[in-house]
Amino acid sequence: PLNAMYMLAKGRAPKIHKAAIVAQRLKRLESIQAKLSRGEVQKLTQIQDIGGCRVVVGGMGTLIGPVWGAILLTVLPELLRGIGDLRLVVYGAALTLVVLFVPGGMVQAARIVRARLACLPIASTRQ
Repeated sequence: PLNAMYMLAKGRAPKIHKAAIVAQRLKRLESIQAKLSRGEVQKLTQIQDIGGCRVVVGGMGTLIGPVWGAILLTVLPELLRGIGDLRLVVYGAALTLVVLFVPGGMVQAARIVRARLACLPIASTRQ
């Protein structure tokens, strides 16, 4: 799965931003063994950061977009804690959907929402 996600990101990232950087990493065996021996986790399947894939694009157009994006990336996993291990699936799906459908990040998402809200009819309070 990690290699498939890496290849997908590697193919799509340049379409979003010419200077996009795509990287993947796997945790070193020594780090995994140390976590297991210290008793931090009981099973290998409990380690949440064995591997990862990251895409770095843009972000230099605004300051507020990356700030809101960082806040959302930090808060979302905490909001999803109530659904147990399924939170990782939901979190991953949310990130994937944002990359695919809102590549401009938080600023683009805010502009889309603002444009859609502007098209809604305004309810009159007069009778």
